[in-house]
Amino acid sequence: MITERGRGARHNGLAALTSASDSWSVPGQGKRKRRQEAGRQRLAARTAPDAGQWEVVLETEDQAELRAQLRRLREARVDESLIQIDILCRRPVEQSTYRLSRFVANTAREADRRLSDH
Repeated sequence: MITERGRGARHNGLAALTSASDSWSVPGQGKRKRRQEAGRQRLAARTAPDAGQWEVVLETEDQAELRAQLRRLREARVDESLIQIDILCRRPVEQSTYRLSRFVANTAREADRRLSDH
């Protein structure tokens, strides 16, 4: 049996569940979130525009070529947090382009650091 209140009222059950579930937290979740945020901030500082620039290593439509180049970068021990893969989507999907970039630090800035250390 549906009452008038039930017909006319719009109730978002998900919102009610969400607000109720926010009142408790999973053990360790806060620590994990803080650790992830600190990692994001460190990476943002390392890849800031004044620290260097993103250099395109490869641009291809071939996934196998992308994987091979990525494997070579890993074998060369390039820090994976400084590697970026962009997918430029097109229709049909087979015509999508993959762009592999790596962050290159400014050499002038590194030289300044070395000079200031001595």
